[in-house]
Amino acid sequence: MTIKPIETNYAGCRFRSRLEARWAVFFDALGIAWEYEREGFDLGDGLYYLPDFWLSKSHWFVEVKPVSPTGQDLLKIRRLDDNPPFPANGVVVVIGTPEPFGIDEDAVYDPTTGAYMGSVCCPVGNIASLLLRSEADPFDIPPIENAVRMARSARFESF
Repeated sequence: MTIKPIETNYAGCRFRSRLEARWAVFFDALGIAWEYEREGFDLGDGLYYLPDFWLSKSHWFVEVKPVSPTGQDLLKIRRLDDNPPFPANGVVVVIGTPEPFGIDEDAVYDPTTGAYMGSVCCPVGNIASLLLRSEADPFDIPPIENAVRMARSARFESF
C-alpha cells in the first residue's frame, strides 16, 4: 500500500505535501525567503527535475524528502548540484520534518552526491550556515528551536 501525501495550502501556495508546507513554515520562522517550485530543469537523457524550494538570499535549491532519496532522485539531485544555474550554489536535501538538535556534522554532508542530507535545523555543521546566511547568527539556538516548534505544530488547510 502506498501512502499518498496530503496537498496542503500555506502562505498562498498549494504544496504537494504537508511535509513541504512544514519546511515553508520553518523557513518563514527564520526569516528565510523562499519560492516554492520556482523552476524546473531539463537535465538531459530524459531527466527532468523540479526542486521544491529556491532560497533567494542564500542561493540554494532545497529538496524535501520524507525518507532517504531513491537512486533516481539522487541522480537528478547530483546532476543539478554538479551544474547549477547561475547564481545557484547547488542543492540541499532535507529528510523528514524539521527536528530538534542532535545531528552530527559528519552526517549532514554526503560526498557521494555532493548534497547535504539531513535536517537543516542542526545548530552544528555546514547546513545551518548555508541556509541562514543573514545578519542573524546561524547558531543562535532559541530562534532555531522556535522555528522547529512552529513547523512541527503548524495546522493547515487541506484541498
